[in-house]
Amino acid sequence: MSFVPMDEYMVEGYGFKKLKNVSDERTNTYARKFNNDFNSSIIVKVLNPKDTPNVIEIFLTKNFNVRDIKDDLLSRGYEYNGINKIGYIVYKKSKSAYAISKEPNNKGITHIMVLTE
Repeated sequence: MSFVPMDEYMVEGYGFKKLKNVSDERTNTYARKFNNDFNSSIIVKVLNPKDTPNVIEIFLTKNFNVRDIKDDLLSRGYEYNGINKIGYIVYKKSKSAYAISKEPNNKGITHIMVLTE
């Protein structure tokens, strides 16, 4: 249940810019560039909450320390669950999981998926 509209939460609350979704109307996409530097950018895709499971996709450029994210997950009670068939490192806790690409792509972007039941 949401008390604040997603756009208000992401744009006004966190300073993201909403991107227009040309290909998929079920997805809300937001981007934020820090210090006007592309290498310090985040793109967040939120799939329609009617989908099961709920999914958030996060794309981090190369200036973000993914090790800090993994350490934070462990400190919040997520357990390392190995590497899945498509090469993502998986952390699980209760009814949610984080899947983090093992390596950044050729542009230095790390893909993270957050899945909840």
